[in-house]
Amino acid sequence: MKAANSTLKMDNDLYIKDGTPINDIYARVVENIFGATLESVDFRNKMEEVVRMINDKISRNTNGLIKNFIKASAVDLNTDLMSVNSFYYKGAWKEPFEEETEKKTFYAVSGPVEVDMLKSADRSVFVKDVPSLNLKIFVKILLDTNFKLVIVTTRDAKTPLSKVEETIRSKQYNFLGQLDNGYKVSSTFYMPYVSEEFAVDLLDILEDKLSCWIDKGIDNIVQGVHLPVAKIRHKVKLEIAAKGIEGAAVTGSELGIRMAPNKNEIVVNRPFLYFIIHADGPILFKGRYVGPS
Repeated sequence: MKAANSTLKMDNDLYIKDGTPINDIYARVVENIFGATLESVDFRNKMEEVVRMINDKISRNTNGLIKNFIKASAVDLNTDLMSVNSFYYKGAWKEPFEEETEKKTFYAVSGPVEVDMLKSADRSVFVKDVPSLNLKIFVKILLDTNFKLVIVTTRDAKTPLSKVEETIRSKQYNFLGQLDNGYKVSSTFYMPYVSEEFAVDLLDILEDKLSCWIDKGIDNIVQGVHLPVAKIRHKVKLEIAAKGIEGAAVTGSELGIRMAPNKNEIVVNRPFLYFIIHADGPILFKGRYVGPS
């Protein structure tokens, strides 16, 4: 999907070892419902060529943000199937930040520190105050107003960010459901520049939640075969900068303007969670910022 000053790309691919008898029902589901492309590849004799081909496609789908995601060492003769999901988003701000930053105090976990903050004269910053849960929500709109940056932090500098995460994870508060009943203010809005890049194996960090996959594998993908899940790798690269937001994410599963003066200031100066969401509700990216280091 591409609109004025906004690009959203999603791609799902399923790579199957030559000769592997994929269940017809499963194949139709991933093609027709998930829009995935099924491709037969020769993992056995052309492993390096196949890995290079997959990585090239990932790089194209993420506008070059994520390269060499699949490692040749991760693919062997026992690899029957590889699922790759890639995602890319780029959007400009409705009210851009200045190119020059301004120093503000940020109350990091290790203590107060001076941070170069992005600064914008924003006429439509959304603010939601939740005293009962000690939360504060800020929303900054992008030029394509279907997309927005949501920042959730604490109302004071003493409460740890972990408390915010616990509140959001619990069923007692749905922050997305609160975005229609706050208020908009005209303000000078400050927030840190955010640049994230990380890669994790989800089986390592979510072992308790994915134990059924690790122990039992997955049935009904390959006819008459029980497939164990060998690895689920996830990589994200995201930048929240002066002109807008650009980010990409890949998951691979292997189975066998100048400012006008403004008296109001909004300064995001405590650790915060951030979410980039679409108007219909899906969360595109989420992350946490605890300090400049």
